[in-house]
Amino acid sequence: MLTATDEAAFIKVNDNGPGIPETVRARVFEPFYKVDASRGANAKRGFGLGLSIVADIVHGHGGKIVLDENRPTGLVVKVDLPRGLVAA
Repeated sequence: MLTATDEAAFIKVNDNGPGIPETVRARVFEPFYKVDASRGANAKRGFGLGLSIVADIVHGHGGKIVLDENRPTGLVVKVDLPRGLVAA
């Protein structure tokens, strides 16, 4: 979902997967970090770069990225970008 105000644009992505334990959420922004592969078949895929790259781009543009729980399962990724960076 994409929404905007005069000051910022907000992107929110929800999933219904197994989620990420709160104790390791900050680490998913580290390059090559992958949550425990025993959590499911899909956990073995990828290189642990996706959220790291997104966070670098968002921070490089003066924005912020936050992870929240998507109850009862899953994860919510919220990205806030200063409005001047997003075409109206």
